[in-house]
Amino acid sequence: MLTESNKLLFKGAKDSKLSICVRLLACKSNWNVPDQCLEFIIQMFLDITSINGSLPKIYDDAKRLVLELGLEAKRID
Repeated sequence: MLTESNKLLFKGAKDSKLSICVRLLACKSNWNVPDQCLEFIIQMFLDITSINGSLPKIYDDAKRLVLELGLEAKRID
């Protein structure tokens, strides 16, 4: 699963599926972005690029991918 998550999004890309998911979750955490806004951003990426099938389409899928790899984020006030 780790190998699959670390594949580049497309030929010539600098980021993998995992790195994009982590960055999206960091946006949500750092700026308290609502789930619906994060899903809108993901859909916008999918609409303007050829990475369909590479990115999760909803927030819960991105979070699940990161959690299944044993990475967990905890918010500390």
